[in-house]
Amino acid sequence: MSTGQNKIAKKTPAKRGTRGVKACDYCKKLKAKCVPSPVPGEVRCLRCDSLKRHCSFEDLFTDSPVHAPAHDGTSTQFNNNGSSSDNETAHAELLKAFLKSGSASPSVLNINLKYTKMIHDNVLKVLALLENSVDAGSERVTETEQTPLEKEAMTLMKEKEPGISSSLVDAVSMITRDGPARAAIQDVSSGKPEVSPSMARNFDDQNHAYLSSSYTLMSQLVPRDHLPLLIRKLHDHKFNELERYLTEDIVTMNIITLEESYMLMQSFRNRYSDWCSFPKSIPNEKLVDNIRSKNSSFLLTVVCTLALRYTDDYHDLKTRCYKNLLLKLRSDVEVSLSYVPQSKEFLQAIVILSLYASSFSSDFLCVDAWYLSAVGSQHLITRGVAGSLVKKNKNSVNTLASTINLLDPVMQPDLDTFNNSVFEETEEFEQLSSARLWNHLCHCHINNCVASGRMCTIDDRSLEMCKLTLELPHSTNFDGRMVAEIELTRIVYKFIRSLEFFDISDQQPLNTVLSKLKGWLEQWNYLFTQPVTQFVEFNYHYSICLVHYSWYHKHYVTTHPPDNLPLFNSATNSTKTAIADYLNLTYPLKKVVASILPAQVSFILEHAHLGLTAIVNCPFEKFKFLSDHLVFSGVHLALMCLLLLDESHSLSKDIDAVAILTDVKKLSQRLQKIREGELKSFWVEEVDLRIPSVILQYHKALEAYLIGKFSAYDIQIDPNYS
Repeated sequence: MSTGQNKIAKKTPAKRGTRGVKACDYCKKLKAKCVPSPVPGEVRCLRCDSLKRHCSFEDLFTDSPVHAPAHDGTSTQFNNNGSSSDNETAHAELLKAFLKSGSASPSVLNINLKYTKMIHDNVLKVLALLENSVDAGSERVTETEQTPLEKEAMTLMKEKEPGISSSLVDAVSMITRDGPARAAIQDVSSGKPEVSPSMARNFDDQNHAYLSSSYTLMSQLVPRDHLPLLIRKLHDHKFNELERYLTEDIVTMNIITLEESYMLMQSFRNRYSDWCSFPKSIPNEKLVDNIRSKNSSFLLTVVCTLALRYTDDYHDLKTRCYKNLLLKLRSDVEVSLSYVPQSKEFLQAIVILSLYASSFSSDFLCVDAWYLSAVGSQHLITRGVAGSLVKKNKNSVNTLASTINLLDPVMQPDLDTFNNSVFEETEEFEQLSSARLWNHLCHCHINNCVASGRMCTIDDRSLEMCKLTLELPHSTNFDGRMVAEIELTRIVYKFIRSLEFFDISDQQPLNTVLSKLKGWLEQWNYLFTQPVTQFVEFNYHYSICLVHYSWYHKHYVTTHPPDNLPLFNSATNSTKTAIADYLNLTYPLKKVVASILPAQVSFILEHAHLGLTAIVNCPFEKFKFLSDHLVFSGVHLALMCLLLLDESHSLSKDIDAVAILTDVKKLSQRLQKIREGELKSFWVEEVDLRIPSVILQYHKALEAYLIGKFSAYDIQIDPNYS
């Protein structure tokens, strides 16, 4: 041990604990502030470095166990520029991090550095094993015996030396035994697709970006009172909590009573709970009280508003307060979007609002699901980065814990109580609910990208993280279906976005994407043996239709350029939008359909009808509460069937036009029945709103097409069908 270390150790009696190393010997002698050098690999302080003198920090590094001797028995030394091997540079930076904390004595510092080296060495081993497993295709990680260093570190931990970081011990256990790197390359049970080994480290890249960011550097150097507001909000979580305490919720504003909020929470959980993953063991009263105690007015408003949207039981309550709930929801959205960073409750509210965007939309608030899901996903993927640096793993959880924790957006006011969830979740359930939040946001966002033709704001590597949910011990068939649908939509989205670069004269791109869809069907075949497969099948048929229509529409646009582009008239008196009128003149749908070979039209119609059948065969009590995208997709398929039937005159004999029209009529009748339930609440559209209910809009669209184009068909539907 160096002379500097002996001096530090003698200053404080052992019974009072050892004093942390905060300054080198020279700075301590001058009673001056000691700042470790920011140069990577340089372990001297800035003062000693500028004076070109020896620094006692160098003695700490030389005496530490991570300063490995060279083959000739001499220790590797730093030159004047502070250069060293990559490994020693990393260890030097860790040493400086410990020094900055000022909480470790020289002996404890050495123990922590032992743990650090152990983690570093085992990470290299895991990476080597992963590379070998990819090359050989059959290798698996095998448990090795403890190294002498590992045994020594574990012995020191048993002695409970004060000041040893428990997160380092957790990390040793995680990396060397049953951690995420091991789980990521194990065989996947129950027929679930195998998770790529590299996926378990995808979010690790985010950590370094956070640690080395300009905002983080400034927050480390500057007192919080001197930070700009944005940086303060990102790095000072107590500051954010104080800000949120100012928001009133729907109970304190007397829009509904506390008892009514409990009642609506139960109604929400009965019908929409899959999208939020509220713990089933927590009673409604406790759940509402917890949400209110966290000042999560946005989540409470969204839950109660959606519970009343298609209610069968509380028409009087809806008549009394639904309009005020919508106004409060608009206010909560505006206020919540101004918070940075966001809470888990905000993200849960964003998921619900995005999934039922059309149902929430009215004169008071137009909800754009693409925008909100993009905002939510970006908050979630970056929110978890800071949390992952301080959250401690639980030894009892044998999952991809560290990776899922990077998705965990819960950031408490006090980082020491980071695990304090308002929903009183267990560690395993918290990981599952956080992973589900990410999946739901991705699912909603990419579906809206395909539906609207807008760009996806989530990169492909981040979308891959959705598969990690399947590795969690409590994942269900619902999670499998969600991941499968995301993968399916990704195939469609990539194909549609790539149409601009394809050679339309060659059918190979279309054949390739159809082959990918077939591969998807084989990969996720195990889902079709599960009890609930209806909407997985529906989405497969829907994707087939989308791919074909996009391809043949692009083919027509490329091969039939307009001779003279029509003038765009925004003041048209047509019943359609000005853009729709312009496109109907430039690229008429009748000509687009006519350009498709009859055999292909029949093929598209077959899949469209299969998807439509899946929707109309869904039990009405389930259909009524489906997400807006599923209902829209069903209406879209119905309109596509009507378009192809109307414009095609040489269909295959296997196409039963009457059966297709009957299913379209069934869908329309279902929408009408939901609409009848809406009318039991007197406040609704005809009284207060200029913009009608989305359900009424869908119903009128289908009925108008049926009456206008297919009035000659005698379509009979059982009046009691629903």
